[in-house]
Amino acid sequence: MGLLVVAVVAVAVVAYGLVGRDDEPAATPREPSPTTPAATAAPAPAVGSCYALTAGALQTAHDASPTVPCTADHTARTFVVETLTDDDLGDPEAVDTELLARRADERCRAALPAEVGAETRTLALSRLRSAWFVPTEDDLALGARWLRCDVVALRDESTLAQLPDDTADMLATEDRLERWRTCAQASLAQLQAGQGQRMCALEHDWRTVGTRRVGDASDPWPGDAAARGRVLERCEGQVRAYVDDPLATVTVGWLPPTEAQWAEGARFGLCWARTT
Repeated sequence: MGLLVVAVVAVAVVAYGLVGRDDEPAATPREPSPTTPAATAAPAPAVGSCYALTAGALQTAHDASPTVPCTADHTARTFVVETLTDDDLGDPEAVDTELLARRADERCRAALPAEVGAETRTLALSRLRSAWFVPTEDDLALGARWLRCDVVALRDESTLAQLPDDTADMLATEDRLERWRTCAQASLAQLQAGQGQRMCALEHDWRTVGTRRVGDASDPWPGDAAARGRVLERCEGQVRAYVDDPLATVTVGWLPPTEAQWAEGARFGLCWARTT
């Protein structure tokens, strides 16, 4: 009964407002109130888009850079766009940023070999890497769920190299690998500390000539000393093969994966030959 009375009163008020009283002028219709457009998430990136990124941009999880034509100078090209799941986010209402970073990195690294046409062993010899970007917190709250994977090439320790128009099969042949192969300008101690790495087109003292597997995917971190020993004992043969002189005195460089790289799935050490 109460609901019925309320409904009747509401109808009466509406009727009064529309008709008006005889001794009062009719009410002037009000202009509709302006409405604020509903917020929308930034659009998802597109596979095949190119960007002129700096090396510093790879240290952030978000990128709002404009795309550039892939025929123009560019340092990054999107090769995969995937959908983030609740498992990647941890909790869509309170995103676990460490989990998201780990999952994004794993998924983009796993997709890179197929893009550049190389096995993981060959990829380890090159300067090609995957970079990942995800929506901002605001866009995640608005429902954005994309993961963007870009291929980049590290020119040296602080700059990125220009990429070709198309990054597919960049390492598919030995000639293509040579263009993107890793060299270094460093002392032996610096080399073994992972310093001085660069593209071989730049001045260098060392050149990667092969890789050696240090362990299997399920193996725990063996420790720095053990990892170094495993690489060293297997590199001399590859360096001698590169020099192509079994009697020559060779200087062997070796670099195992670090503990952090091991945690990311790296299982190959690099063998280096002195070039100067």
